[in-house]
Amino acid sequence: MTTEYTASGFVLQTETGKIINHYGVLFDANKPTTGVYSNHDIEWLQDELYYGSGIDLDWQEHVSECHTTDNDGNEICDSREFGGEIVPVDLCDWESYDSTWIIGDWQKDDDGKYEPDHNGKHGDSAIVRSDVTQVVWSRWVTRGELCSPCYPGQVSVERDGQGSFLAYALPPDLLGQDD
Repeated sequence: MTTEYTASGFVLQTETGKIINHYGVLFDANKPTTGVYSNHDIEWLQDELYYGSGIDLDWQEHVSECHTTDNDGNEICDSREFGGEIVPVDLCDWESYDSTWIIGDWQKDDDGKYEPDHNGKHGDSAIVRSDVTQVVWSRWVTRGELCSPCYPGQVSVERDGQGSFLAYALPPDLLGQDD
């Protein structure tokens, strides 16, 4: 067993492979880890958020805490069917500039928190923030290089799929690569 120290941690070479310490997070270099995409590289992201599997976690939290009612006693902060679509009725001055969304396959655990659903129909589970998407589980894998300290133990995914580390990837159709 040998250890190589780097600026971001260390690499421990074992008989079965490499264990990487990337800014305090340990992971096995032989297994995929969270893949991080720039949202500008995801061709169909907006469609997936608003018309696909997208769940706005900040909106859900807001609705669960909002108890405003109208004159008829109906809750204002909720959704209604309008023209065949479910739309928010009143946002109670709620703004979602930096909402956190999840896309793909998720299920709620006993505590009401979301966790990846490895048997879902989409084949991936990702967290979408204002500028990046983090793929925490997927049937697809790609390669990339380690991220900055903002995302310890995670791999930055580039379009060419080149790099030294395995990362979970978004489905090809979401990236516009469904040829």
